[in-house]
Amino acid sequence: MSLVQTARLEDNPYPLRGRTAVVTGAAGGIGQAVARALLHAGARVVSLDTRETVLRADRTATTTPGARALGLVADVTDVRELHRARDAVHRAFGRVDLVVANAGVMFGGPFERATESQWAAMVDVNIVGSLNTARAFIDDLLDAAAEEQPTDLVFVGSVASHLLLPEFSVYSATAAARAHLSRTLRAELSGRGVRVRHVEPGTTLTALGSDIDDEVAQERLRRLRAVERPLTPEDVAHSVLFTASMPAHVNVAEIVVMPTHQV
Repeated sequence: MSLVQTARLEDNPYPLRGRTAVVTGAAGGIGQAVARALLHAGARVVSLDTRETVLRADRTATTTPGARALGLVADVTDVRELHRARDAVHRAFGRVDLVVANAGVMFGGPFERATESQWAAMVDVNIVGSLNTARAFIDDLLDAAAEEQPTDLVFVGSVASHLLLPEFSVYSATAAARAHLSRTLRAELSGRGVRVRHVEPGTTLTALGSDIDDEVAQERLRRLRAVERPLTPEDVAHSVLFTASMPAHVNVAEIVVMPTHQV
């Protein structure tokens, strides 16, 4: 909360109290950090992931006024699972007004050696999963916005959307697709009051890429993460929280969060 408290919102330690958020890919890494940051700000937060560890309740919800936590197992590539999750959210907390589409996977390797199954996984989770997540909750977001409430659809992407990263061409392409999806949806939805936002983290220490089995890509990723003082998931989460805490008429539409020593 320190970032919010030392900015223009320092008179309100719980700026998201009364809001209901859904965060995908929330069993670890950036997604888990975002969910915790939103809970600290007083939101009711639903964490979605394919991993069952997401079912563990966050103790923050027992100490922060207004905060409540719920974990649900759901695969963002499966529309039926997302619809079941949406129905469970409605039963528990009611309408959703903040969606953070964070779930993603990363594989890499020289293009001529990459496997089609890994390409398909990245397209399914990073692109189709983002589309499914936005579509599952769009009616909630439009209804909230119609009542002039702060309403957010946040896509957490990667600086790979605009940097040139050899051995990660398909991952970068999916990141670019998610970035442009956020821009075009912003053009479509902003007139109806939904703030669509794209958050691009630079080098962040998470488990993303831990499944890469190509030695060339592993070495490339190791060098990328050798930057001095890389970001933590909490650094990225603070950015999501700060932008979601803005007044309803203010949208920080795109934000790139980089380690100071990364170029």
